[in-house]
Amino acid sequence: MGKATCFRACPFAPPVVLALALLAVLAPARAARVDYTFYVNARAKSIHVSAAVADDPDPTVTVAIPTWVPGYYRRLDQATGVLRFGAAIGGARVSAEHPTASTWTISHAPNQAVTVDYDVAVREYGFGGGDPSGTLGQMGVYVDGNSAFVHPGIACVYVEGHTADPATLTLKLPDGWDAATPLAKGRAGAYEAPSYDALADSPVQMGRFGRIAFRARNKPFEIITTGSCPVSDAALIDVCKRAATSALDLFGGWSPFDSYQFHLHFPRQRRDGGGGLEHRSSSVIVFARGLTDETFAPNAARIIFHEFFHAWNVKALHPRGLGPFNYQGEPRTPSLWIAEGLTDYYAHVLAVRGGVWTPEIALKAFAGLIDEYRGSAGRNAASLATSSEKVWDADSPMSNGYGGTNYYTKGLLAAWLLDIRIRASTKNARSLDDALRRMLVRYALPDRPYPPDAVLAAIRESTGVNPADDYAAFVYGTKDLPLEEGVRPMGVRLRIVDVPETMLGADLESGDSSAVVHGVSKGGAAEAAGMLAGDVLLSIDGQPPRIGKGPLLGGRPRGVGDRVLVIVRRAGEERTLSVTVQARPTAELTRVESPTPEQSAVWKGLWGQ
Repeated sequence: MGKATCFRACPFAPPVVLALALLAVLAPARAARVDYTFYVNARAKSIHVSAAVADDPDPTVTVAIPTWVPGYYRRLDQATGVLRFGAAIGGARVSAEHPTASTWTISHAPNQAVTVDYDVAVREYGFGGGDPSGTLGQMGVYVDGNSAFVHPGIACVYVEGHTADPATLTLKLPDGWDAATPLAKGRAGAYEAPSYDALADSPVQMGRFGRIAFRARNKPFEIITTGSCPVSDAALIDVCKRAATSALDLFGGWSPFDSYQFHLHFPRQRRDGGGGLEHRSSSVIVFARGLTDETFAPNAARIIFHEFFHAWNVKALHPRGLGPFNYQGEPRTPSLWIAEGLTDYYAHVLAVRGGVWTPEIALKAFAGLIDEYRGSAGRNAASLATSSEKVWDADSPMSNGYGGTNYYTKGLLAAWLLDIRIRASTKNARSLDDALRRMLVRYALPDRPYPPDAVLAAIRESTGVNPADDYAAFVYGTKDLPLEEGVRPMGVRLRIVDVPETMLGADLESGDSSAVVHGVSKGGAAEAAGMLAGDVLLSIDGQPPRIGKGPLLGGRPRGVGDRVLVIVRRAGEERTLSVTVQARPTAELTRVESPTPEQSAVWKGLWGQ
């Protein structure tokens, strides 16, 4: 923050001097407008970008491509996707210096318009592993004969020192193509962004796609479907509207957006998995094929609720380090567990409050997350704060933690325990909901980043509960979370039971007609039987293996100690392995048979019943 200027202490200054001084303090720096144009060539499957820089008062203009995008905390090689870069002044080509891999500098007379243009590579960054056909574009650029997708934070350069200045976007599309983006359209037909930050956070879908409108709590929403969507409009609206309604109700109807778009991608060739990326007034979510109206709600709810909730938590409400953005640096914060883990907690809770899940479904999901947490060998090595701050240093390409601690998973469980503690201490009169609303008023409405321990301060102020010791242990400690006793005030019992390990300790890569073993767990059944990475599974007890998500052991139930014959192909030869089914400790969450009135109050309050 800048130093405050006080005029009241200058009684001798004439009024005109005070007025001029006030104007000098309040006058904004000269803005440099950037007008972007996307030229889409469906036949060549390419996108050309032009960026015209006007009103730049400096003798040189430096443009840069970001090295990361908000929501995915890993450095990306976006500069390698900028191809055939050129610059022009007054229509005449000029040379551009290229001081770093991601920056270009052009000399010009002050306020002289400069235009840069370049092709952008059709590529998926981060989630997609380089192949955009598996996402139809999510965190990258995609073009085919029917559609095109651009993440502007991947494809658009910005003018250094002017990311807060306004920008426009014009689309040059093939005949018959439509466009969808959360940006507002101006009078001249171009989309308008108040800043580069807003432009970079607004996905652009072009081509032929589905467009479904609905309203929730009197706010307009759109669902944009791209690819082979197997789900009916009614089923899509049902889940998205429940997500919107439950989140809006949590915050008393207030939202940081005027309208919102759900961009849902259904790539035909994606067999399993998927992912989502949040934006300030939209989200882009990729789904695997095979969904139906009946399976969409239970399988899609968590990610839709999660990405939508980010509009409040991480966009409107964000920690120090995540705004204003430095697109060339690594924004480090110990609070990603709040941005992601707490968001994931509310994704589960609101899925129940919104009527998509039952509490039992949510408990089953929580049990699976407890298994994931307990199965992490590094959970006692890195705290939530360390995992958040050092995610940039992690070896894994996934943007979810460091040192073996996943801040999504542990952050969710920590938020759950804190919420139970608050509700139990106040007889359900107060909750984590109150703390989150307090943070919103204090930090989001004035657009001020919150400090690391803002959640603890908000809990104290809004609920009267002071869980300082628990908070310190959960966030800054590395001891196991006290899950068994922590869920008891909710009338929930946690047990660890042994079940057959149906994946046999094998990690698979999906293929069209074979199951390739990517790796084997140390000490697992596959390793004990002599299975190796690279083996191709041909059959399991005479049945073809399941490819994709799901247990390898299908058909009749197997027990711990049963022997299973597995045929693999290795180096062109078939081998038969005898695999002994091992036990897998598994979390089981159930309601106690006779809960106390206090436990019932916490249970009902948390689920909104």
